[in-house]
Amino acid sequence: MEIEDRRRREQMEIEDTRRREQMEFDQQKLRLENESCRSQSDRVVTAQCSAKPKIDLHNILQKFDPRYNDISLYLILFERQAKRAEIHKKHWVSYLIGLLPSEISQIITREDDEVTEDYEKI
Repeated sequence: MEIEDRRRREQMEIEDTRRREQMEFDQQKLRLENESCRSQSDRVVTAQCSAKPKIDLHNILQKFDPRYNDISLYLILFERQAKRAEIHKKHWVSYLIGLLPSEISQIITREDDEVTEDYEKI
């Protein structure tokens, strides 16, 4: 009888140990999966939210000069280059202002925020 009790206790201890080890293993597995997902989502967010273009527009586009350039053609060229540089459209106004003469930039800057944040309204 005493031997059977001891065997049962030993068996129960072994089962408890196995359960604990399995729980610890599962917890560690979940932690690692969570860290992996978090680092992948951080990389995706960083890539998507990066406002820095791959190409600097100021290096490939000359400043607009109203004496020599047609504004319509200049804007078409600007849009094409901005797309090639993979600049988000919400940042186009900021880049365009830097390429325009100061007189035109000042006119745009005096507009309301909702106008100056939308390239189509400019």
